[in-house]
Amino acid sequence: MSKDLIAVGKIVGFQGLKGEVKVLPLTDNPGRYNNLKEVRLVSGEKMIKAEVEKGRENKNNWVLKFKNYNSREEVDFLRGYYIMIPKEERLILPEDHYYLDDIIGMTAYNEDEKIGEVIDIIQTGSNDVFVVKPEEPSLSRDILIPALKAVVREVDLPGKRLILKLPEGLID
Repeated sequence: MSKDLIAVGKIVGFQGLKGEVKVLPLTDNPGRYNNLKEVRLVSGEKMIKAEVEKGRENKNNWVLKFKNYNSREEVDFLRGYYIMIPKEERLILPEDHYYLDDIIGMTAYNEDEKIGEVIDIIQTGSNDVFVVKPEEPSLSRDILIPALKAVVREVDLPGKRLILKLPEGLID
């Protein structure tokens, strides 16, 4: 998949006989389907441009209808395809909220001291946890850092820097 595209859903089935597909949302915004116009349908190396004609929520899924696909037979091959949009079409987040892929790859600092690179984010439910690969060779394990306001001082998106104030004893 292209790094310039992000997945907002995955086609998991069909709805009715008129070419509608059932989509598992891959976004925290359940109303996101309302803003979808032109999308890319991606499976491995295959990519198809499609125009969303209409959409609605159905339980925990979306039901989408693509223009020029008018029967179940015409959309049957789309099961398993991801619905992708260009990164620049992502919804604007509120202040102090960030997309996970913007944080992953940042260099993490404990105030002025470089501690490593954010390689993953664990979503625990109560708060996210940054997984940092340490810069210091003597630290053999990844550092787990809670993503809390008391810990995160600054997120510098252009500079790809995450400035933290780590609790005493977190890195020992």
